[in-house]
Amino acid sequence: IMFQNGSFSFPPMDELCLVCGDRASGYHYNALSCEGCKGFFRRSITRKTNYTCKFNKRCQIDMYMRRKCQLCRLEKCFQIGMRTDLVIPEEHNRLKRVAKKNRPLPSSSLLLSPSIPSPSIPPSNTSSSEESSFLSDVVLSDETSEFVHRIVALHQQSKTTGETLSSSDSSLSPRLRLAEWTILEAQSAHNFVSNLPGFERLSNEDRTIIQKQSKRELLTLRCAFHYESRDDTIVVGKGESNELRVSESSFLQLDSLASSVFSFARSMVSLHLDPIESALLAAIVPFSDRVGLSNPEVVDDLQELFCSHLSLYIHSIRPGDNTRLALLILSIARLREIAARQDSLSVSIPPKKSKSSPLPQSQVKKEEPSFTLTYEPLRS
Repeated sequence: IMFQNGSFSFPPMDELCLVCGDRASGYHYNALSCEGCKGFFRRSITRKTNYTCKFNKRCQIDMYMRRKCQLCRLEKCFQIGMRTDLVIPEEHNRLKRVAKKNRPLPSSSLLLSPSIPSPSIPPSNTSSSEESSFLSDVVLSDETSEFVHRIVALHQQSKTTGETLSSSDSSLSPRLRLAEWTILEAQSAHNFVSNLPGFERLSNEDRTIIQKQSKRELLTLRCAFHYESRDDTIVVGKGESNELRVSESSFLQLDSLASSVFSFARSMVSLHLDPIESALLAAIVPFSDRVGLSNPEVVDDLQELFCSHLSLYIHSIRPGDNTRLALLILSIARLREIAARQDSLSVSIPPKKSKSSPLPQSQVKKEEPSFTLTYEPLRS
């Protein structure tokens, strides 16, 4: 499955390995290849093997020469797009093998890497047992399984629950509690993006741009993940003593674009995303074309990486569905549209200035901050 010019194409079953010309078994490490070249690339990277070429690096790799010149074979792997960041370190594989021997074999082919802590925070709309059932029924290649599990774990760990909000007997008004939740969600989204695979490849300047320009999109998406269609509310800390439910009318008092946020949330509910799709979609959102990037090609590369894994996952659970991926990508476009409207609104409305004479600080009543989908801290 290749992602080019905004669209995916699925190869016929008889396509050949792009390295040696043997029959391809699928996409491995981001490139169409056979089992032999897949294993060769993995061993070369995990063992950090240094190869030499007797023919001045001019070998034409085919099914015969692949055994004769390993250096040129490895170079060919890189040329067709195989990625070292998708190769699982040998130590992780060893620990996994040890763990498998010490526990009963699960039905899942998606196994958590020992280096990735097991997620302890269940999704807001899905129980932990339901999420496990999603993972246990999916069959993916080892590298895709590990990659997907890492994203799902990061996404679970970044979820905000009622426990992180002020207690139920707090003096904070619903407006302040909602503003408090917004800040917590913003920080969680920031941490989620910072830990995504490949984010470290970006320069410090581009990291800042990605975080800043994707913040509203991520917060709108997180609102959708907290949305409950039964009573048309956004729910934080569902079932907990300090559960917070926000209706559209309440939201409108705080954000003039609340109707757009709720409309987006309803559309996402209609897609019935499972936890894996939700996590991968959240990972794709930051890596879009942004104003001011010094290396946009790196961002495009990361976007392609995450989109490819989402495509592989969707194809594994919905083999005949050729529209679902497009619907998810369109949801990202809607997020950007909502965020752009929020940005333009915040710029066009200047802060109100008081015309009355200044009062002593002790007589000034502090106003509650308005709710905005932003990373900015609350100001008194």
